[in-house]
Amino acid sequence: MLKDLILRYFDAFSNLYGMIPMKRAYRIIEKQNPELNITKEQFAEIVSNINTDRKHYAIRSEEEVYGENADEADLFDKLLIAEYVITFGDPEDYERLVFEQGDRPFYVPEKDELLKYEDSFYYERTKHIANLENYLRDDLGLSRYKEIVEEFTGMLVIDDDEPDEVIAWLKRMGGPKFKEFSDKQQAQKFFMLYTNLRNHTRKHTHRGHTPFELDDCYVVDAIIENSIQSKVKTPSKNGKCPCGSGKKYKRCCGKE
Repeated sequence: MLKDLILRYFDAFSNLYGMIPMKRAYRIIEKQNPELNITKEQFAEIVSNINTDRKHYAIRSEEEVYGENADEADLFDKLLIAEYVITFGDPEDYERLVFEQGDRPFYVPEKDELLKYEDSFYYERTKHIANLENYLRDDLGLSRYKEIVEEFTGMLVIDDDEPDEVIAWLKRMGGPKFKEFSDKQQAQKFFMLYTNLRNHTRKHTHRGHTPFELDDCYVVDAIIENSIQSKVKTPSKNGKCPCGSGKKYKRCCGKE
């Protein structure tokens, strides 16, 4: 049924992009389903009858985001926006996402892969996830290592956290087995693995791309003082970048 297919796409768009123009949403659905010959008129009629009250997204014009009456706005001038962006009626999160997405291109995988994102808990199982899980289990001895990395991944999809916030999450979920890093090397290794996870996670601000795909990598070069007393040494300019890109530091994260 066409309506059910559109709803599956809308869930996927919300989870992968956070926000997408309706005209772009239509083009993706139409292009990936040429056998259905979906016209704009069909699409608009179906969408106009969709109740989004129980969904994790809303279809709004910019005027509606700011609380203005925009009943006459054309569907293809509206946006599909994830619920968290507009939940509190304050346009600040919306403005931030608009600014950070900018003119970045959309990552559009093949249909089967794209529709996996209708599950809000779906994410690609990368080697960077496995590497961080192994470290938490083998080096820090944490039994909830899978849950911790899942939480980190979920947070990174939406935003980036400061190092002290990351450590706070680690302490909260690690339980009594983790109080603080034992030395600088242990902290360095954790943040290197965490940064690799960040750089290879598909983000709303990157319209579904990973920072690595858009050459937007970074390294965390300072560790919270409560965990260790010194800063992480900045890599050599001509050495390999710790983010795992394979480039020289000065041509990757060191550019900033």
